[in-house]
Amino acid sequence: MSDADTALTPQELNQSRPSTLDKLTMLRILKHWFWDDAQHSAQWRIEAKKDFDFKAGHQWEPEEKSQLNESLRPEVVFNRSLTIIKAVAGFEINGRHEIQFLPRNLTDTAVNEVLTGASKWMADECDAEDEESEAFQDCITCGMGWS
Repeated sequence: MSDADTALTPQELNQSRPSTLDKLTMLRILKHWFWDDAQHSAQWRIEAKKDFDFKAGHQWEPEEKSQLNESLRPEVVFNRSLTIIKAVAGFEINGRHEIQFLPRNLTDTAVNEVLTGASKWMADECDAEDEESEAFQDCITCGMGWS
């Protein structure tokens, strides 16, 4: 980031709605936020990569691999972590609930039925069940999952 990008005033840094600013100031603020977030999550990203590698069965450290190769031994992995992750993910799938809009009183019943139907339609159209399950498995693996 250049010096021009980092020279933000305190008012600019505390701006909660950058969309109301001119484009150059908004770009500077968003770049600053991006770099702050990247620095904050850098260690987590390193650990998350290791977590996903471990889940994929890449569980040997390079030093251990070289020792095994030198002694002509195979790199055998009994991936119990994947089995446990899949088991917990299965509980999520079996315990999944439907989204349902409930009325506050009897006059809201028709509106809530329409909202429930629209929610089911949107979930069907975007494969929401698969996306939610994938986000849940990511959360089990590395502590965060988004959909």
